[in-house]
Amino acid sequence: MSGRGTKRATTESKPPPSKKAKKSSAPPKKAAPAPAVPAAVPAAAPPTALSAKSKKAAPAPRAAPAPPAPAPKRRLDIGKSINRWRSKDGKKKAKPVIYLRAPRALDACVEVRLSDARERFSSLLPRPADYCGAAGARLARWRVRAQPDGTLLPPRGAPAGAPAVSSLFWESVGGDVPGEAAGAGGAPWFAVRGREGGDWLLRALALQGLSVREATEMAQFWGPKMGRHEWVEARFLPQRELEAAAPLSVAPRPDATLRVFLLLRRGGGGGSGGGGGGGALAGRLPPAPPAATAFAAARANADAFTVVEWGGCFVE
Repeated sequence: MSGRGTKRATTESKPPPSKKAKKSSAPPKKAAPAPAVPAAVPAAAPPTALSAKSKKAAPAPRAAPAPPAPAPKRRLDIGKSINRWRSKDGKKKAKPVIYLRAPRALDACVEVRLSDARERFSSLLPRPADYCGAAGARLARWRVRAQPDGTLLPPRGAPAGAPAVSSLFWESVGGDVPGEAAGAGGAPWFAVRGREGGDWLLRALALQGLSVREATEMAQFWGPKMGRHEWVEARFLPQRELEAAAPLSVAPRPDATLRVFLLLRRGGGGGSGGGGGGGALAGRLPPAPPAATAFAAARANADAFTVVEWGGCFVE
């Protein structure tokens, strides 16, 4: 047999690999999928459960803004009560302040008493030592050392660190406001456009006897309140009516005392000069009262001890 034939016989004698052999070699390949079982990772389910819970819990933070909601309402209600200058107990006499001008340093006692049994002090500054502080208290008594420049020092024997002030302040609520209507022989009401209230007050207060500083401070306080309304009506309460409602006494007795109290109410559109307003006089200034003339003469004396008070009330 030739070598070529032997080679062919040898090749033919080798059987071809069977399909079973191929399958037997596959098992190592099947072993690879074994790690694929964890690929299914059932642990992936918990994240979906957590995300579902987080979605359900999402509304909870939305409820948080609910508490701030009522706050603006409270502020609005407070703002309304301030604009009206009323309290639950009645009308308020707002910001009467008392100045003492002494020719030399002296010890003084200042007392304010409320005549109406339904009225009480709502604010006092500085807080007087002679004040019981109980509900319905109607007497306040300050002891101060008045200085020539108007400064009021604490009384002798006061606790260390007690502050000095430039004026005494009081407010009251409850009872009736005297002189709300111009009765027989009473002071008339004057109609004032709200935005012009501050300028009108500066001119009117000068006629009432206040100094430039006093008139400026009063106009700065009441002018903006007048400006909240298109028209307001103003009336200055005669001193005799104010004395009946809230007597003021000072010791030693001053040479002259001037009390200016302003009543304000909403106007109807210009008074008798502008069509409405209950007969209020429009575009006019109140005349200078006799008390202002007498006080001006006393204040001109450098040796005079004088007392000035101004305040007001917005009535409806």
